[in-house]
Amino acid sequence: MQYRRNEYDVTGRVNLTKPRSVYSEVSEIISDFCPDALCEQVHQAFSDLILLYRGRYDGYLPCDVPYHDLQHIMDVTLATARLLSSYEKAQPPSHRLGPDRIALGIILALFHDCGYIRSRKNEKAVNGAQYTKSHVFRGEQFLRHYLPRTGWNKHAEVAAKLIHFTGYEKPIEDIPLNDNRDKILGYIVGSADLFAQMADRCYLEKCRDRLYPEFVMGGMTSRETADGKEEVIYRSAEELLQKTPGFYWHIARPRLDEKFYGVASHIKNHFGGQNLYQEEIDRNLRHLDTMIKENDFRYLRRQLMDTPESRAFPYQKLPT
Repeated sequence: MQYRRNEYDVTGRVNLTKPRSVYSEVSEIISDFCPDALCEQVHQAFSDLILLYRGRYDGYLPCDVPYHDLQHIMDVTLATARLLSSYEKAQPPSHRLGPDRIALGIILALFHDCGYIRSRKNEKAVNGAQYTKSHVFRGEQFLRHYLPRTGWNKHAEVAAKLIHFTGYEKPIEDIPLNDNRDKILGYIVGSADLFAQMADRCYLEKCRDRLYPEFVMGGMTSRETADGKEEVIYRSAEELLQKTPGFYWHIARPRLDEKFYGVASHIKNHFGGQNLYQEEIDRNLRHLDTMIKENDFRYLRRQLMDTPESRAFPYQKLPT
């Protein structure tokens, strides 16, 4: 692998800040499974997603959350395509997901965080981060309206359920799906959402400088206890980082291995037996463990790219 720059994927080849480059890679992957008509619908979904995140989709403002931004969407979508391909090639014909589900998986990955996007009408939130707790439900509503308009009416109900595999507000086992292949599709998209972001070369810097501010604005730094008292979860960005290994080992890893039945392990087949995503996650966690032991986070020196989403976020208005 060539030297990996901050804005590139785990292979160091695909620039995640350039949707055209990501689409080219995804299109090449899914063309092995999907006929031209489905590939064209995926192309339309990419185009609509860009319009939505840039504020050019009718009725919506541009994305203004700095962590769950367009680069994150591109990262997850590329990882989803790779995992779909790896899984499909490993299955006997009777267990394969089939072309429709593969295309739907890409569309789900593209729109899985669209609930952070604010509408232009009757908008109460001053920033999309204020929808952190409800963004999956908002994404569900978006898909229910969007998919029928783009020729995916018969998949809208399943997609509205599958988007919840990327959230935590509903137990996975409580999401009603009749076909096991639909569940597997949910496992794949949910897995890609987790491992792609944690393998980001700037994951730790993004947790400190972008995810924590989103959590502050979204009311995620504290919670109300059963007796009505406030319990502080994260007092600072550094505390979020200190608790990140616990999140990985006690929440993310069991989710990948148990709730999603380990489908993420198929990704190594895409890279000839090497799991580049897991290697990057392990590298990030080792670096973080060193900083936690030394109680020194000055080693987080990678420079985050200036993006439209980071420029739109009201950092100066966060409560102190």
